[in-house]
Amino acid sequence: MTNFRQIPADILEEIKVKNDIVEVVEQYVNLTKKTGANFFGLCPFHNEKTPSFSVSPSKQMFYCFGCHKGGNVINFIQEIETIPYYQAAQILAERANVRLPKTGDAEQQQRDHLKKRLVMANTEAARHFYLNLRSSKGRQAVSYLKERGISGHTIVTFGLGYATEGWQDLYDHLVYQGYSDDELRLTGLFRENKHGKPYDLFRGRLMFPIIDTMGRIIAFGGRSLDDSMPKYINSPETPIYSKGQILYGLNLAKRTKAREIILVEGYMDVLSLHQAGFDQVVGVLGTALTENQVRLLRRYKDRVIVGFDADEAGQQAALRSFELLERQNFHVSVLVIPDGKDPDDYVRAYGSDRFKAVLDRAMGLLDFQFEQVRMKHTVDGVFDDVGYMDDVCALLDSIRSPVQFDRYVDKVAQTLGNVRVDSVRREVERWRRSGGKKKKHSNQERKFTPRPQQNGDFKEGVIDIETTQISNDELTFLALLAEHKELYEKLDFVPIYYEFIDAREDGFPAQVLHLAQSGELASSSLMEIAANFKVGEEGLKDKIAKLYMTLPEQYVFSKIVEDGNRLAERIRLDYLQMRRDWLNRQLDAVRHEEDFDLNHDIQVLKQERNDISRRIINLRRKIESKRVHRLGE
Repeated sequence: MTNFRQIPADILEEIKVKNDIVEVVEQYVNLTKKTGANFFGLCPFHNEKTPSFSVSPSKQMFYCFGCHKGGNVINFIQEIETIPYYQAAQILAERANVRLPKTGDAEQQQRDHLKKRLVMANTEAARHFYLNLRSSKGRQAVSYLKERGISGHTIVTFGLGYATEGWQDLYDHLVYQGYSDDELRLTGLFRENKHGKPYDLFRGRLMFPIIDTMGRIIAFGGRSLDDSMPKYINSPETPIYSKGQILYGLNLAKRTKAREIILVEGYMDVLSLHQAGFDQVVGVLGTALTENQVRLLRRYKDRVIVGFDADEAGQQAALRSFELLERQNFHVSVLVIPDGKDPDDYVRAYGSDRFKAVLDRAMGLLDFQFEQVRMKHTVDGVFDDVGYMDDVCALLDSIRSPVQFDRYVDKVAQTLGNVRVDSVRREVERWRRSGGKKKKHSNQERKFTPRPQQNGDFKEGVIDIETTQISNDELTFLALLAEHKELYEKLDFVPIYYEFIDAREDGFPAQVLHLAQSGELASSSLMEIAANFKVGEEGLKDKIAKLYMTLPEQYVFSKIVEDGNRLAERIRLDYLQMRRDWLNRQLDAVRHEEDFDLNHDIQVLKQERNDISRRIINLRRKIESKRVHRLGE
């Protein structure tokens, strides 16, 4: 049996990182309201009528203001299941596919001991590098740091050091400190020549210790001080270091009082900006941003400003990061630095006040994407309006908010010069009707696939038909779209065909939505499509006629929009809940399988299930907020 005192701290940390507290709590508590940065719901630990149970996604903590219970995600499972701490850790470890050590597991104890030794060796290496920097050996590195404007305080804060030119300088030092060749080989600090003799990986380089959020030195980066290549080298992956799970400087930035995290590329960007007073900066260490890094960030903040280098590689890296950040519900902005400078160059050249002004003007994600399209089609001062329009139609088509859509249609019209807004709209509709390239949706919608079949068990209130089914909400929604042509453009969003119970590409909802999207839907065309379907023994067109008879004679348009939005939200919520239930059944079916090849599929299913759970939370909160507002009118 595993005891919590025998669970290594890094494994407990991994369990908490991989189990978002909002996702876990939402499986027990209906978190329908959000105040500020926190979610609220009725406390599961005592009876109450007014929600006093709070969950903080940024702090990954819960607290009840009524019964005063609180803690982290492991504590929550411990309380809700009334089980010991180690059993709660086991449940969450299984959920996140984290392996726990067992009492008497000699192999695990050896691994834990080795990890401690590797951390100790890295710490001693950092001390050795720092003393080198402070000695006469480090004059060249100190001179370089002065040229880059790095202060003594920053050197100490980040533990900078210097690796000498000696081939075995660090190796000899660590051997003298009592570390074995087997241990040193696993630190990643050494390589072997063709004769099997070890030599230092870092030589003649300025050294940057890489520190995790628990304050442990787990790896290094080294920069050359001359023209030798590569300019930067990093430690390879080791038993204590995985490149895609660490962000440089997060050990310091996690304590920032700023609202957002600034994400930059390299070591010097982080150093210069921290020194200038921007303590919310972290670096991705020159690698592509990973999902694990994004989840790690989400523990501390929900707003990110992406400040990658202005060169093409940096901008492409920024574009790739957006989907990952949006998937974790970050509010994303983009830092656009004048003259194509890097963050480090700019703050050294112009100071913190000018950089703060640039930071305050960070572009919204859509603004940045539209600007990138414009720049792509401007070559040597010549603007390719045809190519621009095709790309920009795809971008406009991805916008679900009518307000945002109108704003960016205006923006496109201004970019094109003397072009009417109506012309841009017609061009978008033409692009849609032609199928464009592959039609794009928002990141959240793009991920989901059609509803799984439910083995004939459909929820109450669903109308049974021969080859398909349709709920009363769905039928009413489609009828409103047909009766009020302008409604389609006024809704907050329109459900996708596969969010309906009949999820076929040629099903009734899909055909109706296609006409609505192209502006060709009317009551007559709706009835024409419905003539091909039956509801039991009754024709679908008869059902629609009966429905139209029940609609109010005097239907104020604002009320139509309100009803349309409410129906759209219920359709999407039903789909998401059905999809989540199906995913849970799939996970239950494979949970006890011994086939390790399934691990990747399981993680994909879990990620989709977790993404859907977050969307359900957000949608329920939106529906509840509107309901409360209506009651207050």
